[in-house]
Parts: sequence; structure tokens; C-alpha cells
Amino acid sequence: MIGQSKVSHAAEFARRLNSKIEVVVHDGFINKESIEKTIKDYDIIADCTDNIHTRYLISDYCRTNNKLLVAASVLKWEGQIFVLNHDGPCYRCLLPEIKEYTQNCDEAGIISPCCGIIGSLQAAEIIKLIIGQSKSQLIVVDALNSEFNVSKPTRKTTCQFCQTKTIP
Repeated sequence: MIGQSKVSHAAEFARRLNSKIEVVVHDGFINKESIEKTIKDYDIIADCTDNIHTRYLISDYCRTNNKLLVAASVLKWEGQIFVLNHDGPCYRCLLPEIKEYTQNCDEAGIISPCCGIIGSLQAAEIIKLIIGQSKSQLIVVDALNSEFNVSKPTRKTTCQFCQTKTIP
């Protein structure tokens, strides 16, 4: 909906699907000051943010506070889902260096069906975490070529964050 935040629109959509569910809306930016208040009460975090710095912050918070994380992103024809389990790698193990510039959706665009694919896979991974059937993994979907790549990344012994839980 034009003029409506993504969060409000998603909440309305969820309520239309099931009027008996409780939807808690956190509509605002996540930063070092707000992250504790925003996600402290949840065991599993679904990260759909479109900002690389926020992704690192959420991963760091989840690792430090023993939260499960399923992060998803989409750009052009590609999507990624990263499942952060208690015993697996953190986001910094996968991508040790934060790129100062990355293309965003406004610049590169996204193919709408990719969002549906990635969103469905993210939801499936969350359900698997709830029933104890998920492992840390990285799923990369190339919708243009209809290819899926699933890898099982491990913690990097050189990851400062995993060793100290201190942001480098």
C-alpha cells in the first residue's frame, strides 16, 4: 500500500489471514539503542531487513543473547536465507568484512516471485527451528537459473565475535 509502512501492511495482512492471532508491531529503525527493547522477548528472530549494518547488529545481538535467527534477503533474481543456530556460525563468520557499499533494492530491483520463494523458505526454516529440525545453513536461490545451493558453514576460528562476543 502506498503511504503505509511495510510493517503495518504486513500486520494487517496477517490479521486478515487469521483474526485469532496476536500481531505485535515494532515499526521503527533497529539500532544499538532500540534492539534490546525490540527483540528481547522473542526466541526466534526473522530478519528481513534491507540494511547490511542492521543485519550484522541483529546477528551480534542474537549470538550474544542466545537467540535463534533466520535472516533472509532478496536482490534482483537472487535470495539468501541464513539460519543461525546456537552451535553454528554468526553472520561475521560468513561475511567478516562489512562492505561499505552494497546495492540495495531501490537501485538493483527485486523480482517479486523471489520474495515469495525466499519468504516461504524462511518460514519453513522457522518452523523447523520450532520443532528442533533445523541446522545452521546458508541457502542461496538463483531464480533466474532455477538453482538452489545449500551449504553448511561452520564457525570460523578467526572470528573475533564468536571468540569474544565483542563487536570488532
